[in-house]
Amino acid sequence: MTKYFEVTHRDGSARLGKLRFPTPLPTPAICDDFLHNSGSLWATEKEIPSSPSIDKLLILPHRGFPSGTEPVLEDAFFVEPPDIDSPTAAVISPKTASDLHTDAYILSTTSHPLGPPNKFCNDIIQTKISIPPDSALYLPGIATPQNLSFFVYLGIDLFDTTRAVLSGLQGTYLLPTGDYSLENLDELPCHCPSCSVSIDKFTNEDCATHNINTLKNELSLITQYVRSNRIRDYLEGQVRHDTWLTAAFRYLDSNSHYLEQRTPVARTEGFIATTEDSLNRIEITRFQERILTRYKNRFTHPLVLVPCSAKKPYSKSKSHRFFHQSIRFRGHKVSISSPLGIIPQELELTYPAQHYDTVVTGNWSSDEINRISKLLSQYIESNSYPNIIAHVPSGGYRDIVELATKNS
Repeated sequence: MTKYFEVTHRDGSARLGKLRFPTPLPTPAICDDFLHNSGSLWATEKEIPSSPSIDKLLILPHRGFPSGTEPVLEDAFFVEPPDIDSPTAAVISPKTASDLHTDAYILSTTSHPLGPPNKFCNDIIQTKISIPPDSALYLPGIATPQNLSFFVYLGIDLFDTTRAVLSGLQGTYLLPTGDYSLENLDELPCHCPSCSVSIDKFTNEDCATHNINTLKNELSLITQYVRSNRIRDYLEGQVRHDTWLTAAFRYLDSNSHYLEQRTPVARTEGFIATTEDSLNRIEITRFQERILTRYKNRFTHPLVLVPCSAKKPYSKSKSHRFFHQSIRFRGHKVSISSPLGIIPQELELTYPAQHYDTVVTGNWSSDEINRISKLLSQYIESNSYPNIIAHVPSGGYRDIVELATKNS
């Protein structure tokens, strides 16, 4: 257990916490002003302060390794951190990550540009599962307003302004939607204090200050989304602005074991499912998997397939009240829904069946039809019904039923 860092709230793998300085520092945080770096041992020996401060995070003497370093070299030059009674951070790589009894860990292998999305995600995951779960992870030198939400979603706690400052001094104007060259801007699309001057008087130093302001504003917004258990809702829209982020986000979804372990089975807050990526949310894929592997039909009546409703729970909608009055327990009502798939009537009140909201247009994508027809086909195969009655409209619903019954 770490002494100077505490996790106070989790939203999946994202979390809120605090560094327990005399005046606690809430995380996720920009930590430039709260660091004391003992320095690298590559050039010369470094000494630890005789009386380290308890209001700063002490980065212990270290040897950082770039990505791709051979394991034998990392093992040979690895520095075992000393035990110090103050807030400390150890510099590690994914290969040397372990419980080193420090409060925070600094990943040395990240750089700008970030490299292949799958390798980046794997490095973060390997590091996160190797260090104590109640320790902070610091990702130096790469945070921007655009990528910050994804890093917080991964479970990163500490960041700095290095990339924001360097980008500004190079004439790159940062926003949550992307990076813009000052030369291509006709006006400043921001109203922070640094942007209060006309663009012809806006210097690169002003740009660096703007980038810091935007980074801090974005962090405050992200923190609120985590506190409200809605970081995924925000992120699904945010990653659309960058191909690297989209690729990393989808890779993380396709290798979902890391997120599965960190996503609660139930919660009181709802979520929105408005993109194709929503179909890969842990809450949705877990529900679908459990319907197929754990649920068993206990009724001897026919299966009655009906469309879902915009109102939740379905049973409170006008259409489903009509269905219930007509069926009167002479059949087993099962709703077809995107994104959840198949929802037996007795599970309508369980999470997430009554906790999601989605776009209702009547138009189904081919991916939705294929996924849900496959789910329905497997459901029919694993549950015995004397007959199947499909009370569904034409279009996507009917396509799903026809594909499912054809394949089952």
